[in-house]
Amino acid sequence: MQRRHLLRLSALAITAPLTACRDQEPAPAPTPSATAPAGMVLLAPGETKVGAPQEAAEITAASGKAACAFAARLAKAIAENDDLLVSPISLALPLAMLANGAKATTLAKLQTLLGYGSLAEMNGQLGAVQQALASRNHTVEKGTRSGEVALEVANALWAQQATPVRQTFLTACARWYGAGVQGVDFTAPQSTANAINSWADEHTHGRIKDLVSPDAITPATSLVLTNATWFTAPWADGFSRGDRLPFTHDDTSTTTVESFRAASRQWADGPGWRASCLDYLGDELAMAFVLPDKGKDQALLDGWATGGLHRMLTGWRTAQVALTVPMWQHEQELVLKEALHRMGIKHLFVEDTDVDLTGIRDEEMALTAVVQKTWISVDEKGTEAAAATAAYVGATSAQPPQERHDLVLDRPFWYVIFDRQTTTPLFVGRVAKP
Repeated sequence: MQRRHLLRLSALAITAPLTACRDQEPAPAPTPSATAPAGMVLLAPGETKVGAPQEAAEITAASGKAACAFAARLAKAIAENDDLLVSPISLALPLAMLANGAKATTLAKLQTLLGYGSLAEMNGQLGAVQQALASRNHTVEKGTRSGEVALEVANALWAQQATPVRQTFLTACARWYGAGVQGVDFTAPQSTANAINSWADEHTHGRIKDLVSPDAITPATSLVLTNATWFTAPWADGFSRGDRLPFTHDDTSTTTVESFRAASRQWADGPGWRASCLDYLGDELAMAFVLPDKGKDQALLDGWATGGLHRMLTGWRTAQVALTVPMWQHEQELVLKEALHRMGIKHLFVEDTDVDLTGIRDEEMALTAVVQKTWISVDEKGTEAAAATAAYVGATSAQPPQERHDLVLDRPFWYVIFDRQTTTPLFVGRVAKP
Protein backbone atom coordinates (compact mmCIF):
# COMPACT_ATOMS: atom_id res chain seq x y z
CA MET A 1 0.00 0.00 0.00
CA GLN A 2 1.21 3.51 -0.68
CA ARG A 3 1.11 5.67 2.35
CA ARG A 4 2.02 9.30 2.52
CA HIS A 5 3.13 11.02 5.68
CA LEU A 6 3.37 14.75 5.88
CA LEU A 7 4.24 16.95 8.73
CA ARG A 8 4.63 20.62 9.00
CA LEU A 9 5.22 23.07 11.79
CA SER A 10 5.50 26.85 11.79
CA ALA A 11 6.53 29.37 14.42
CA LEU A 12 6.17 33.15 14.33
CA ALA A 13 8.16 35.14 16.88
CA ILE A 14 7.21 38.66 17.91
CA THR A 15 9.37 41.04 19.89
CA ALA A 16 7.70 42.45 22.94
CA PRO A 17 6.15 39.40 24.80
CA LEU A 18 3.77 36.66 23.70
CA THR A 19 3.69 33.11 22.26
CA ALA A 20 1.00 31.03 20.63
CA CYS A 21 -0.15 27.50 21.21
CA ARG A 22 -3.19 25.52 20.28
CA ASP A 23 -5.15 23.24 22.57
CA GLN A 24 -7.73 20.92 21.10
CA GLU A 25 -9.81 20.50 24.25
CA PRO A 26 -12.57 23.08 24.77
CA ALA A 27 -12.23 25.14 27.93
CA PRO A 28 -13.27 28.56 29.23
CA ALA A 29 -11.46 31.61 27.92
CA PRO A 30 -8.92 33.25 30.25
CA THR A 31 -10.41 35.46 32.93
CA PRO A 32 -8.83 38.88 33.43
CA SER A 33 -6.76 39.09 36.59
CA ALA A 34 -7.89 41.44 39.31
CA THR A 35 -4.58 43.29 38.93
CA ALA A 36 -4.65 43.49 35.13
CA PRO A 37 -5.81 46.65 33.33
CA ALA A 38 -9.35 46.57 32.00
CA GLY A 39 -9.69 44.27 29.01
CA MET A 40 -6.32 42.62 29.64
CA VAL A 41 -5.22 39.21 30.94
CA LEU A 42 -2.18 38.50 33.11
CA LEU A 43 -0.76 35.06 32.39
CA ALA A 44 0.62 33.00 35.22
CA PRO A 45 3.32 30.38 34.55
CA GLY A 46 1.81 27.36 32.83
CA GLU A 47 -1.02 26.96 30.37
CA THR A 48 -4.37 28.68 30.34
CA LYS A 49 -6.76 26.80 28.07
CA VAL A 50 -9.15 28.50 25.73
CA GLY A 51 -12.00 27.15 23.66
CA ALA A 52 -11.93 25.15 20.47
CA PRO A 53 -13.08 26.77 17.20
CA GLN A 54 -16.81 27.35 16.98
CA GLU A 55 -19.54 28.96 14.89
CA ALA A 56 -18.22 27.65 11.58
CA ALA A 57 -19.27 29.69 8.58
CA GLU A 58 -20.21 28.23 5.22
CA ILE A 59 -17.02 27.85 3.22
CA THR A 60 -17.16 29.86 0.00
CA ALA A 61 -15.48 29.32 -3.36
CA ALA A 62 -13.60 32.55 -2.73
CA SER A 63 -11.92 30.92 0.25
CA GLY A 64 -10.47 28.17 -1.92
CA LYS A 65 -9.24 30.70 -4.45
CA ALA A 66 -7.59 32.72 -1.67
CA ALA A 67 -5.91 29.60 -0.26
CA CYS A 68 -4.59 28.58 -3.67
CA ALA A 69 -3.31 32.06 -4.47
CA PHE A 70 -1.50 32.27 -1.12
CA ALA A 71 0.02 28.81 -1.61
CA ALA A 72 1.20 29.67 -5.12
CA ARG A 73 2.71 32.99 -4.10
CA LEU A 74 4.47 31.34 -1.17
CA ALA A 75 5.95 28.60 -3.35
CA LYS A 76 7.02 31.19 -5.90
CA ALA A 77 8.66 33.35 -3.21
CA ILE A 78 10.89 30.54 -1.93
CA ALA A 79 11.32 28.35 -5.03
CA GLU A 80 14.82 27.41 -6.08
CA ASN A 81 16.14 24.61 -8.26
CA ASP A 82 16.12 22.16 -5.39
CA ASP A 83 13.84 20.03 -3.26
CA LEU A 84 11.14 22.00 -1.48
CA LEU A 85 8.36 21.29 0.98
CA VAL A 86 6.22 24.04 2.45
CA SER A 87 2.82 24.00 4.13
CA PRO A 88 0.72 27.04 3.19
CA ILE A 89 -2.02 26.29 5.73
CA SER A 90 0.52 25.94 8.53
CA LEU A 91 1.75 29.46 7.79
CA ALA A 92 -1.63 31.02 7.01
CA LEU A 93 -3.21 30.11 10.36
CA PRO A 94 -0.57 31.80 12.59
CA LEU A 95 -0.65 34.85 10.31
CA ALA A 96 -4.44 34.95 10.62
CA MET A 97 -4.17 34.78 14.40
CA LEU A 98 -1.65 37.62 14.28
CA ALA A 99 -4.10 39.66 12.20
CA ASN A 100 -6.48 39.63 15.18
CA GLY A 101 -3.93 41.72 17.06
CA ALA A 102 -3.15 44.02 14.15
CA LYS A 103 -4.62 47.40 13.28
CA ALA A 104 -4.52 49.97 10.49
CA THR A 105 -2.01 49.28 7.69
CA THR A 106 -0.66 46.19 9.42
CA LEU A 107 -4.09 44.55 9.42
CA ALA A 108 -4.74 45.60 5.82
CA LYS A 109 -1.49 44.05 4.63
CA LEU A 110 -2.20 40.75 6.39
CA GLN A 111 -5.72 40.64 4.91
CA THR A 112 -4.30 41.28 1.44
CA LEU A 113 -1.60 38.65 1.90
CA LEU A 114 -4.13 35.99 2.89
CA GLY A 115 -6.68 37.08 0.29
CA TYR A 116 -9.58 38.36 2.41
CA GLY A 117 -11.45 41.64 2.37
CA SER A 118 -12.09 41.87 6.10
CA LEU A 119 -10.99 40.37 9.39
CA ALA A 120 -14.47 38.94 9.95
CA GLU A 121 -14.37 37.15 6.59
CA MET A 122 -10.86 35.83 7.27
CA ASN A 123 -11.76 34.47 10.69
CA GLY A 124 -15.03 32.95 9.54
CA GLN A 125 -13.57 31.25 6.48
CA LEU A 126 -10.27 30.02 7.94
CA GLY A 127 -12.00 28.91 11.12
CA ALA A 128 -14.47 26.91 9.05
CA VAL A 129 -11.69 25.42 6.93
CA GLN A 130 -9.84 24.32 10.04
CA GLN A 131 -12.96 22.61 11.36
CA ALA A 132 -13.51 20.92 7.99
CA LEU A 133 -9.95 19.61 8.02
CA ALA A 134 -10.43 18.26 11.55
CA SER A 135 -13.31 16.13 10.27
CA ARG A 136 -10.94 14.24 7.95
CA ASN A 137 -9.66 12.14 10.86
CA HIS A 138 -11.40 8.77 10.67
CA THR A 139 -11.21 5.13 9.73
CA VAL A 140 -12.22 4.69 6.10
CA GLU A 141 -13.65 1.55 4.54
CA LYS A 142 -13.99 1.43 0.78
CA GLY A 143 -14.71 -1.88 -0.89
CA THR A 144 -12.03 -4.33 0.17
CA ARG A 145 -9.78 -1.55 1.48
CA SER A 146 -9.74 0.12 4.87
CA GLY A 147 -7.33 2.37 6.69
CA GLU A 148 -6.76 5.34 8.94
CA VAL A 149 -6.75 8.86 7.54
CA ALA A 150 -5.23 11.35 9.96
CA LEU A 151 -5.06 15.11 9.46
CA GLU A 152 -4.29 17.07 12.60
CA VAL A 153 -3.96 20.85 12.76
CA ALA A 154 -2.94 22.50 16.03
CA ASN A 155 -2.30 26.15 16.91
CA ALA A 156 -0.80 27.62 20.06
CA LEU A 157 0.21 30.92 21.63
CA TRP A 158 3.14 31.40 23.99
CA ALA A 159 3.20 34.66 25.96
CA GLN A 160 5.47 36.24 28.54
CA GLN A 161 4.08 35.40 31.96
CA ALA A 162 2.80 38.22 34.15
CA THR A 163 2.60 40.53 31.13
CA PRO A 164 -0.83 41.88 30.10
CA VAL A 165 -2.37 40.59 26.88
CA ARG A 166 -5.66 41.81 25.44
CA GLN A 167 -8.63 39.60 26.21
CA THR A 168 -10.13 40.25 22.76
CA PHE A 169 -7.01 38.90 21.03
CA LEU A 170 -6.94 35.71 23.10
CA THR A 171 -10.67 35.20 22.65
CA ALA A 172 -10.44 35.56 18.86
CA CYS A 173 -7.54 33.10 18.62
CA ALA A 174 -9.47 30.64 20.76
CA ARG A 175 -12.83 31.09 19.06
CA TRP A 176 -11.69 30.82 15.47
CA TYR A 177 -8.45 28.85 15.63
CA GLY A 178 -8.71 26.77 18.80
CA ALA A 179 -5.47 28.28 20.07
CA GLY A 180 -4.59 27.98 23.72
CA VAL A 181 -2.17 30.37 25.38
CA GLN A 182 0.64 29.42 27.73
CA GLY A 183 2.55 31.77 29.99
CA VAL A 184 6.30 31.27 29.62
CA ASP A 185 9.45 33.12 30.64
CA PHE A 186 11.38 34.42 27.65
CA THR A 187 14.23 35.43 29.96
CA ALA A 188 14.79 31.67 30.45
CA PRO A 189 15.29 30.65 26.80
CA GLN A 190 16.19 27.01 27.36
CA SER A 191 13.13 26.12 29.40
CA THR A 192 10.86 28.08 27.07
CA ALA A 193 12.33 26.39 24.00
CA ASN A 194 11.88 23.04 25.72
CA ALA A 195 8.18 23.77 26.33
CA ILE A 196 7.53 24.83 22.73
CA ASN A 197 9.54 21.96 21.28
CA SER A 198 7.75 19.45 23.48
CA TRP A 199 4.45 20.75 22.12
CA ALA A 200 5.76 20.48 18.57
CA ASP A 201 7.00 16.95 19.15
CA GLU A 202 3.63 15.88 20.54
CA HIS A 203 1.54 17.40 17.77
CA THR A 204 3.75 16.08 14.97
CA HIS A 205 3.91 12.58 16.41
CA GLY A 206 7.65 12.83 17.01
CA ARG A 207 8.58 13.98 13.51
CA ILE A 208 9.64 17.51 14.51
CA LYS A 209 11.51 17.86 17.77
CA ASP A 210 13.44 21.13 17.62
CA LEU A 211 11.24 23.80 16.11
CA VAL A 212 12.63 26.59 18.26
CA SER A 213 16.27 27.18 19.19
CA PRO A 214 17.03 28.74 22.60
CA ASP A 215 19.33 31.15 20.75
CA ALA A 216 16.31 32.59 18.95
CA ILE A 217 14.58 33.52 22.21
CA THR A 218 15.57 36.76 23.93
CA PRO A 219 14.11 38.89 26.73
CA ALA A 220 12.72 41.11 23.94
CA THR A 221 10.58 38.28 22.59
CA SER A 222 6.94 39.07 23.18
CA LEU A 223 4.91 36.43 21.45
CA VAL A 224 5.39 33.14 19.66
CA LEU A 225 2.58 31.72 17.53
CA THR A 226 2.92 28.11 16.46
CA ASN A 227 1.12 25.71 14.19
CA ALA A 228 1.62 21.99 13.65
CA THR A 229 0.03 20.11 10.77
CA TRP A 230 0.39 16.33 10.55
CA PHE A 231 -1.02 14.12 7.83
CA THR A 232 -0.88 10.43 7.03
CA ALA A 233 -3.13 8.35 4.80
CA PRO A 234 -3.12 5.38 2.44
CA TRP A 235 -3.90 5.87 -1.20
CA ALA A 236 -7.46 5.18 -2.30
CA ASP A 237 -6.27 2.49 -4.71
CA GLY A 238 -3.33 0.12 -4.61
CA PHE A 239 -0.18 0.49 -6.66
CA SER A 240 2.49 -1.91 -7.85
CA ARG A 241 6.18 -1.38 -7.31
CA GLY A 242 7.84 -0.31 -10.53
CA ASP A 243 11.29 -0.84 -11.93
CA ARG A 244 14.11 1.38 -10.77
CA LEU A 245 13.54 4.70 -12.48
CA PRO A 246 16.33 6.77 -14.07
CA PHE A 247 15.80 10.30 -12.71
CA THR A 248 17.47 13.28 -14.37
CA HIS A 249 18.33 16.18 -12.04
CA ASP A 250 18.40 19.89 -12.83
CA ASP A 251 22.14 19.70 -13.55
CA THR A 252 21.47 16.84 -16.05
CA SER A 253 23.11 14.22 -13.82
CA THR A 254 21.13 11.00 -13.48
CA THR A 255 20.46 8.56 -10.66
CA THR A 256 18.18 5.55 -10.42
CA VAL A 257 15.50 5.55 -7.74
CA GLU A 258 12.74 3.29 -6.45
CA SER A 259 9.38 3.99 -8.04
CA PHE A 260 5.78 2.86 -8.06
CA ARG A 261 3.20 2.69 -10.81
CA ALA A 262 -0.33 3.95 -10.37
CA ALA A 263 -3.46 4.29 -12.43
CA SER A 264 -5.37 7.56 -12.28
CA ARG A 265 -8.59 8.79 -13.87
CA GLN A 266 -7.70 12.49 -13.55
CA TRP A 267 -5.76 14.65 -15.97
CA ALA A 268 -4.98 18.33 -16.51
CA ASP A 269 -2.57 20.16 -18.77
CA GLY A 270 -1.69 23.63 -19.93
CA PRO A 271 1.04 25.55 -21.72
CA GLY A 272 4.29 23.99 -20.54
CA TRP A 273 2.94 21.45 -18.03
CA ARG A 274 1.04 18.18 -17.56
CA ALA A 275 -0.55 16.84 -14.36
CA SER A 276 -2.44 13.96 -12.83
CA CYS A 277 -3.96 13.35 -9.42
CA LEU A 278 -4.27 10.47 -6.94
CA ASP A 279 -6.85 10.33 -4.16
CA TYR A 280 -6.23 9.19 -0.64
CA LEU A 281 -8.57 6.66 0.92
CA GLY A 282 -11.96 8.30 1.45
CA ASP A 283 -11.54 10.62 -1.56
CA GLU A 284 -11.52 13.75 0.63
CA LEU A 285 -7.81 14.47 0.24
CA ALA A 286 -5.67 14.13 -2.85
CA MET A 287 -2.22 14.69 -4.26
CA ALA A 288 -1.57 16.37 -7.59
CA PHE A 289 1.62 15.58 -9.53
CA VAL A 290 2.69 18.30 -11.95
CA LEU A 291 5.47 17.89 -14.52
CA PRO A 292 6.54 21.18 -16.10
CA ASP A 293 8.43 21.21 -19.37
CA LYS A 294 12.17 21.61 -18.95
CA GLY A 295 13.01 25.15 -17.86
CA LYS A 296 9.35 26.05 -17.28
CA ASP A 297 9.15 25.93 -13.46
CA GLN A 298 8.95 29.69 -13.12
CA ALA A 299 6.28 29.96 -15.78
CA LEU A 300 4.28 27.27 -13.96
CA LEU A 301 4.48 29.17 -10.66
CA ASP A 302 3.61 32.45 -12.36
CA GLY A 303 0.48 30.84 -13.75
CA TRP A 304 -0.41 29.29 -10.40
CA ALA A 305 -0.12 32.67 -8.69
CA THR A 306 -2.64 34.23 -11.09
CA GLY A 307 -5.38 31.67 -10.55
CA GLY A 308 -3.87 28.68 -12.32
CA LEU A 309 -3.44 26.52 -9.23
CA HIS A 310 -7.11 26.80 -8.28
CA ARG A 311 -8.19 26.10 -11.85
CA MET A 312 -6.01 23.00 -11.96
CA LEU A 313 -7.21 21.60 -8.62
CA THR A 314 -10.87 22.09 -9.55
CA GLY A 315 -10.68 21.27 -13.25
CA TRP A 316 -9.52 17.68 -13.61
CA ARG A 317 -10.68 15.93 -16.79
CA THR A 318 -11.63 12.26 -16.82
CA ALA A 319 -8.89 10.25 -18.50
CA GLN A 320 -6.99 7.01 -18.24
CA VAL A 321 -3.53 7.84 -16.93
CA ALA A 322 -0.56 5.53 -16.37
CA LEU A 323 1.51 7.29 -13.72
CA THR A 324 5.08 6.45 -12.70
CA VAL A 325 6.21 8.15 -9.48
CA PRO A 326 9.58 8.02 -7.68
CA MET A 327 9.50 7.21 -3.98
CA TRP A 328 11.02 9.87 -1.78
CA GLN A 329 11.50 11.26 1.71
CA HIS A 330 12.39 14.84 2.52
CA GLU A 331 12.71 17.12 5.51
CA GLN A 332 13.41 20.82 5.51
CA GLU A 333 13.72 23.90 7.68
CA LEU A 334 12.56 27.12 6.10
CA VAL A 335 13.29 30.60 7.39
CA LEU A 336 10.46 32.50 5.74
CA LYS A 337 11.29 36.12 6.49
CA GLU A 338 12.68 36.87 3.03
CA ALA A 339 9.85 34.99 1.35
CA LEU A 340 7.30 37.08 3.23
CA HIS A 341 9.20 40.22 2.24
CA ARG A 342 8.77 39.19 -1.40
CA MET A 343 5.08 38.59 -0.76
CA GLY A 344 4.59 42.17 0.40
CA ILE A 345 4.74 42.21 4.20
CA LYS A 346 8.22 43.54 4.88
CA HIS A 347 6.22 46.08 6.86
CA LEU A 348 5.67 43.56 9.65
CA PHE A 349 9.27 42.98 10.58
CA VAL A 350 11.39 44.57 13.24
CA GLU A 351 13.31 47.00 11.07
CA ASP A 352 10.10 48.85 10.29
CA THR A 353 8.69 51.49 12.61
CA ASP A 354 5.01 51.60 11.64
CA VAL A 355 3.89 48.12 12.70
CA ASP A 356 0.65 48.28 14.69
CA LEU A 357 0.04 45.20 16.85
CA THR A 358 -1.64 47.11 19.66
CA GLY A 359 -4.57 44.71 19.44
CA ILE A 360 -2.31 42.37 21.43
CA ARG A 361 -0.96 44.81 23.99
CA ASP A 362 -0.08 48.48 24.43
CA GLU A 363 3.52 48.47 23.32
CA GLU A 364 5.49 48.52 20.10
CA MET A 365 5.92 45.02 18.72
CA ALA A 366 7.01 43.56 15.41
CA LEU A 367 7.51 40.21 13.77
CA THR A 368 11.10 39.01 14.11
CA ALA A 369 11.18 35.49 12.70
CA VAL A 370 9.04 32.99 10.83
CA VAL A 371 10.34 29.42 10.79
CA GLN A 372 8.77 26.30 9.34
CA LYS A 373 9.98 22.71 9.53
CA THR A 374 8.53 20.06 7.28
CA TRP A 375 8.86 16.32 6.74
CA ILE A 376 7.37 14.02 4.14
CA SER A 377 7.63 10.38 3.12
CA VAL A 378 6.10 8.54 0.19
CA ASP A 379 6.61 4.79 0.44
CA GLU A 380 5.06 1.51 -0.68
CA LYS A 381 3.94 -1.67 1.06
CA GLY A 382 4.01 -4.19 -1.72
CA THR A 383 1.42 -6.66 -0.44
CA GLU A 384 -1.29 -4.10 0.14
CA ALA A 385 -0.43 -2.35 -3.10
CA ALA A 386 -1.02 -5.49 -5.12
CA ALA A 387 -4.45 -6.10 -3.54
CA ALA A 388 -5.57 -2.57 -4.25
CA THR A 389 -4.54 -2.66 -7.89
CA ALA A 390 -7.23 -5.21 -8.64
CA ALA A 391 -9.87 -3.00 -7.04
CA TYR A 392 -8.86 -0.14 -9.32
CA VAL A 393 -9.13 -2.21 -12.47
CA GLY A 394 -12.60 -3.28 -11.45
CA ALA A 395 -13.66 0.33 -10.96
CA THR A 396 -12.45 1.48 -14.38
CA SER A 397 -13.27 -1.47 -16.61
CA ALA A 398 -16.94 -0.61 -17.20
CA GLN A 399 -16.40 2.40 -19.47
CA PRO A 400 -12.82 3.45 -20.22
CA PRO A 401 -12.46 7.20 -20.76
CA GLN A 402 -11.45 8.38 -24.21
CA GLU A 403 -8.28 10.21 -23.15
CA ARG A 404 -5.19 8.13 -22.43
CA HIS A 405 -1.94 9.52 -21.06
CA ASP A 406 1.39 8.36 -19.69
CA LEU A 407 3.00 10.58 -17.07
CA VAL A 408 6.49 9.49 -16.01
CA LEU A 409 7.98 11.68 -13.29
CA ASP A 410 11.61 11.06 -14.25
CA ARG A 411 12.83 14.63 -13.76
CA PRO A 412 12.05 17.43 -11.28
CA PHE A 413 8.33 17.82 -10.65
CA TRP A 414 5.91 19.62 -8.32
CA TYR A 415 3.22 18.19 -6.09
CA VAL A 416 0.29 19.58 -4.09
CA ILE A 417 -1.56 17.79 -1.29
CA PHE A 418 -4.98 19.39 -1.02
CA ASP A 419 -8.41 19.07 0.52
CA ARG A 420 -11.05 18.56 -2.14
CA GLN A 421 -14.07 20.14 -0.41
CA THR A 422 -12.34 23.40 0.50
CA THR A 423 -9.69 23.39 -2.27
CA THR A 424 -7.12 24.14 0.43
CA PRO A 425 -3.50 23.27 -0.41
CA LEU A 426 -2.01 21.64 2.69
CA PHE A 427 1.47 21.03 1.32
CA VAL A 428 3.27 22.20 -1.80
CA GLY A 429 6.58 20.71 -2.82
CA ARG A 430 9.14 20.11 -5.51
CA VAL A 431 11.07 16.88 -5.94
CA ALA A 432 14.48 17.48 -7.49
CA LYS A 433 16.52 14.70 -5.84
CA PRO A 434 14.33 11.77 -4.79
